[in-house]
This record gives sequence, structure tokens and C-alpha cells, in this order.
Amino acid sequence: MKTITSQTANEMMEHAERASSLLKLISHPHRLMILCLLAQSERNVTEIVNVVGINQTAVSNHLAKLRAKGVVDYTRYHRILQYRITSPEIFNLLEAMCRVYCTTDHEAKQ
Repeated sequence: MKTITSQTANEMMEHAERASSLLKLISHPHRLMILCLLAQSERNVTEIVNVVGINQTAVSNHLAKLRAKGVVDYTRYHRILQYRITSPEIFNLLEAMCRVYCTTDHEAKQ
């Protein structure tokens, strides 16, 4: 087993703090649902509202938090903002979580 030095422990703590911060950001069910939608394709606020089932203000607030942390960004098409995920870390996390939580009983047995 590898010995953990104080430098290694400090690096591990930095990684743990960064991971913890990211997990806190995506831990809200609506934010997680928004990210799952954006992982499939770019979406505008109206499309997100229609799927997630919360009001436009709430969706916009969630997107603003995600954008402030560099997780999502948008492209403006006239008056429409198309949101997309910009963080490779988020794609990796969503992929891993989907393998665990998004399988049906039938898929899990195969």
C-alpha cells in the first residue's frame, strides 16, 4: 500500500473539496434533471420548463447557478438562449450516475 505523505494528503483534500463543491451544486433534484436533459442535447428554457415541470423563474435561477460555476453556458439565437453543458466532469458524473440509477430492472438483470 502506498504511503500517504502530507503533500499527497493536501492534494487529496483539494480534490475532495472540489468534488464536494461540484456534488453540492448538482445535488438539487431539479438541477440534476436539468443537467440530464442537457446531457442529451442543447435545450432552451421553455423546453426545460416543459420537461422538468417547474416555472420559468426557477429554471432560470438553476441555470444561473450552474452557469456561474462554469458547468453550463448558452448560445444566443436571436431572443432564444440554447443551454449546453460545458464541463467534461459533469458529463462523466452524469454517465456514472446513469449507470447506477437509470437502469430498469430488466436492464440491470442482463
